[in-house]
Amino acid sequence: MKIKKLELKNFLSFGNVKQELYLNNNSFNLILGENLDVGNNVQNNRNGSGKTSILNAISYALFGQPLLNIRKDNCINVFNEKNMEVSVIIEKNGFDYEIRRGRKPNFFVLKNLTKNFIIHEKEENSQEELEKIIGFNFDVFRHIIALNTFSESFFNLRHQEQKDFIETIFGIKELSLKSEILKEKIKQTKDEIQKESITINSLERNNQNILRIIEDQKNKSEQWNKEKKNKISSLEQKLKKYFEINFDNELLYLNDIENLENQFKEEKDKKASLLCNIKELEKQISFLERERDLTKRTILSFSEKEEIRLLDESIKDLINELNKNTDTLDKLKSSLEEKQILLEKEHIVCHFCNTKIKDKKHLDDFRRKLNEEISFIRKDIFLKEKYIDDLKTKIEEKNKQKSEKEKFIFDQIQDLEKRILEFDQQIKNNQIILQNYVKELNMLNDKIENILSEIDKKRKKMFYSSKEEMYKDIFEFEKIKFELEKEKNERNPYIDYIEELQKEGLKKIDYENLNNLRFYFEHQEFLFKLLTNKDSFIRKKIMDQNLNFLNTRLCYYLNELNVQHKVKFLNDLSFEINYIGREVDYDNLSRGEKTRLSLALAWAFRDIYENLHDEVNLIFVDEFFDSGLDFNGIECSSSILKKMVKERNKTVFIISHREELISKADKIFLVRKENGFSTILENQ
Repeated sequence: MKIKKLELKNFLSFGNVKQELYLNNNSFNLILGENLDVGNNVQNNRNGSGKTSILNAISYALFGQPLLNIRKDNCINVFNEKNMEVSVIIEKNGFDYEIRRGRKPNFFVLKNLTKNFIIHEKEENSQEELEKIIGFNFDVFRHIIALNTFSESFFNLRHQEQKDFIETIFGIKELSLKSEILKEKIKQTKDEIQKESITINSLERNNQNILRIIEDQKNKSEQWNKEKKNKISSLEQKLKKYFEINFDNELLYLNDIENLENQFKEEKDKKASLLCNIKELEKQISFLERERDLTKRTILSFSEKEEIRLLDESIKDLINELNKNTDTLDKLKSSLEEKQILLEKEHIVCHFCNTKIKDKKHLDDFRRKLNEEISFIRKDIFLKEKYIDDLKTKIEEKNKQKSEKEKFIFDQIQDLEKRILEFDQQIKNNQIILQNYVKELNMLNDKIENILSEIDKKRKKMFYSSKEEMYKDIFEFEKIKFELEKEKNERNPYIDYIEELQKEGLKKIDYENLNNLRFYFEHQEFLFKLLTNKDSFIRKKIMDQNLNFLNTRLCYYLNELNVQHKVKFLNDLSFEINYIGREVDYDNLSRGEKTRLSLALAWAFRDIYENLHDEVNLIFVDEFFDSGLDFNGIECSSSILKKMVKERNKTVFIISHREELISKADKIFLVRKENGFSTILENQ
C-alpha cells in the first residue's frame, strides 16, 4: 500500500491556501521549521511552525482523528474558523483511492479514482471499510508508520494493550475475530438444539394427549347430537304461533291506517296552522283596539293644549305689564308737564329747601336742580316708551304663536280622528276574517274526529299495532325457519375433528436433526478451543514463528543502533529488557536509550507487519532525532532509514531541528509560519 499525496487547508496553522505534499518520492526527506512570527534567529524559530501538523493531517484523513490528542473542532484554523479540508491519495492493489474529510461543513468522501466512482459519502459506518482497503488501523499507523515523540511509547502501554497490538501485527487478531464469529454460531447452534429438543418434547407430550383428546371429543359429539335434537324441537314449537297470523291482511290494514294517520297529520297540521292564524289575528285585533283607544285619549289630552294655555297666561301677563307701564308713563308725563310749568313760573319758594328764594344765585341753583329732574324724567319716559314698545312686540309674537299652535292642533285632531276611523274599519275586517277562521276550524275538528274514529275501528280488527312490530315478527319467523333448516342440515363438527385426530393426531418424531445438531455443536466447540486456547497448536505455531522473527529483527535493529540492552518478547507477549545479564525496567533507561529502543521496536514491528500483510511506502519520524540522540545515534538511525530508502523503496520523512541532518537529506522541505499561517516549501 502506498500513501502518495497529501492536500490540506485550514488545518491547524495552515490557512485557506491549499497545501500539497507528495509522499511517494522514494527519498530521504528532511522537514525543517521556520517560525517568522517569533523572530529571524534560525536557532530559536524552529518550533511552532506547523511541521507536526502534516502528520496530524495524514492521520485525520485516514482515521478521522489527529495523531495527537487534539479535539476535532480544534483542528480547524483559528483565524478562518471554517472550511477545514484534508485529503490523502493512496494506491492499493493497482487502484488509486482518494479520502477527503472536512469540518464546518462536515463531510467525508471515499472515492475510487481508477474506476472513477464514489464508494462512500457519509462518515457513518465507512471507517471499517476504509481500514479494510488500507490494511491497518490507527494503532498500527501511530506505532510503525508515523512515529512521534508525543505518542505514548509501546513500552508504556498496559499489558493488554501491548498484547492486542502484537496480536494485530501477527494476524492473531483475525483468529480472535473468527472465534467471535464462531462463538455466535455456537450460540445459534445451542439455540437450535434447544428449539429442536423443545419441539420433540412437545411432540411426545402431544402424542400422549391425543388419545385423551379423541375420547373427550367423542363425548362432546354425543352431547352435541342431544342438544341439536332439543334445538330443533324448540324451534318447531316457536313456529306454530306464526302460522295462525295472516301477514298479508295485516299489511293491508296497516297501510290503510298509515294513510289515515297521514290524513290525520295533514289535518292536524292545518288545524295548528289555522290556530296560529287565529291567534295572530286576535293579536292584531287587540293591537288595533289598543291603538284606537290610545288615539282617542291623545285627542282628549293633546300636549299642545297645555302650550296654548301657557301662551295665554304669558300674553295676559304681558298685557298686565303693558298696562302697568302705560300708567307709569302717564304719570311721568304729567310730572314732566308740572316741572316745566314750575320752571317757567316766577318762584318765590324753593321746592328743594322749602325756603324763600333770596337772591339770583339761589334762583339759578333752584332752576339748575329743577332742570336736572326734568332731564331724568325725560330719560325715564324714553326708556318706558321703549319698554312698552317691546311689550307690544312680544304680545304680537305670542298671539301669532298662539294662532299657529291652534291651527296645528286643529290639523292634528283631524288626522287622529281620521286614523280612528281607519282603525275601526281594520278591526271590523279582521273580525270578519276571524269568524271565517273559526268556521274552518270547526270543520277541521269534525274531520279529525271522523279520521280518528275510522282508525279506531280498523285497529280493533288488527293483530299488530305497527309495521315495525309486524316486520320484527316476520324477521323472527324467517330467522327461526332459517335456524331450523340450518340445525337440520348442520353436520356434527366433532366427527371431522375426531377423524382428523385419528389420522393426523399422532406425529412421527424424527431424532436425526437433533443428533446432527449435537454433533455439529461438539465440532464447533472443538474449533473454538483451537482458536482461543493459548495452548492451541494453531495459536502456538503462529506465535512461535512470529515471536522468533520479531526478536530477530529487534536484535538486528538494536545492534545497528549500538544499543547495549537486549530486548526479548516472551510467549505470553510480555517482554524483558536485559543489560549485562541483568533484567532492568524500561524507566531505568536514559532518554536517548529509550529513543533508540523505541525506533528499533517500531522498525521490527514494521518488518513483521510487512512480512505478514502488506508493505507500506511511508515512514515518518517526528522529532525522535531531537529526543536525546547523540551524534552516533543520529548517524546510526539515519543510516538505517537511508538503507530502507535504497533497498526497500521507502519514502522517509524526518521532522527535526537538527542542522546536521541537512547534509544527509535527499530533499529538504521547509514549513514556514508567517503572520499566523504555515506554508510548505520544497528544496529549501
